[in-house]
Amino acid sequence: MTEPEPGCFFKTAVFWLLLISYFLVFIYRQSPAVLFPIMLDEKVLTPGVLGNMSASFFYPYAFVQVLSGFISIRFGPIKTLLVFSSIMGLGALLFSISGTSGGFTSSRVIQGIGAAVILVPILDIVERYFDIRHFHKLTCLIMAAGGLGSLAATEPLIYLSGKFGWRTSVLASGLILLCHITWRVGRENILKSGEFGCVFCGHGR
Repeated sequence: MTEPEPGCFFKTAVFWLLLISYFLVFIYRQSPAVLFPIMLDEKVLTPGVLGNMSASFFYPYAFVQVLSGFISIRFGPIKTLLVFSSIMGLGALLFSISGTSGGFTSSRVIQGIGAAVILVPILDIVERYFDIRHFHKLTCLIMAAGGLGSLAATEPLIYLSGKFGWRTSVLASGLILLCHITWRVGRENILKSGEFGCVFCGHGR
């Protein structure tokens, strides 16, 4: 039986971080459907600004996503994922502490910009560093993580909002921590140790 190569734990952990990043993208995309009615009930917002707030995420998301491939190639997928995950997390943190319609809208714009450049660097990392034989498996897992994020932004988010309040910054602060871990593990373990094949088979290509 082949022994896992040194650093296998770190590589597997980073793959889970990739999944969590894409999972959070879909939570932030879908969360207005849950959060906005609660915000209306608490009179934090008025119905007139809800449309603008929703669009403020998707307009920058659509525009920046066109550039995501160029950005990932130009700056490298790991650094790109770090930066734009941090931007998305910053937007979520700002949203959780905002008190005006302008603040909510601006934070949604920031979230949209960050979320736009998540999927491409994730797939770039998978293509560059993982065993190519597992590319389709890894891609399916990444897509599944996004689908689970959409589901999590429904009843689970309603439950958490009712129990802890919608202003909780748990998800946002967790994302900021995630970005830091990704950067440290990525720099010190992944790039120095070569391949990601151990995620499934215990050795590289």
